[in-house]
Amino acid sequence: MEKELTHDRMHEHGIVHSHTHSHTHKETKAVLNRMSKIIGHIDHCIVEAVKENDTESIEELKNAIDKFL
Repeated sequence: MEKELTHDRMHEHGIVHSHTHSHTHKETKAVLNRMSKIIGHIDHCIVEAVKENDTESIEELKNAIDKFL
């Protein structure tokens, strides 16, 4: 099953750009699988980093989240 989506984005100069793309069930499942791995990493590695006061690992996670968003 494919669903077509249209997104509008305003660029820094005030120009609106629209584009259309599709998502398939297979793509959605792949994204969910990757998200599951990320959550597993947070559950194990980051919890340990907090316990051990490993601020470098925590900063790396924060930087990765900033890039993702």
